Amino acid sequence: AAPAAAEDFRWQGRVAPGKTVEVKGISGDIDARPADGPDVEIVATKRGRAKEVDEVKVELVEHDGGVTVCAVYPARWFGKANECRAGSGSGGNTNSSVEVRFEVRVPKGVRFVGRTVNGGIEAANLPADAEAYTVNGSVRLEAGGGGLAETVTGAIRATMGRADRQG
Repeated sequence: AAPAAAEDFRWQGRVAPGKTVEVKGISGDIDARPADGPDVEIVATKRGRAKEVDEVKVELVEHDGGVTVCAVYPARWFGKANECRAGSGSGGNTNSSVEVRFEVRVPKGVRFVGRTVNGGIEAANLPADAEAYTVNGSVRLEAGGGGLAETVTGAIRATMGRADRQG
């Protein structure tokens, strides 16, 4: 079957300075840039086999620490469906062809955390602290504050405005 692409999700809203916008994917790239104004903007685009694209959902959870948006894949055979919750971990995937690409605009004073398994993370010119985690992909991280970048298979290029991170 031919690949299908569809914008699956669009959200715009306020996250208070000092709080976090977190993006969690499984397969697909994450691209974060500074916002022009005070709102966070998130667009997720799904791409894959047409019959599987609708099975993958994008969910947003608001919590005391900010917002978390996740690509949520269905359970397959013996796996379990992902859950959208803040922090590392979210369940397993999948036997899916679907990639979810996130584009995020982060306003001044808001932390960014990007997490994916199969995909790269590019977080360029972000005004506050930022973190990027991937397994199979490269990371480019530019943060006006402190930062943390991790990958298993890929390159890391990072520039931080502060180097006082503990741990």
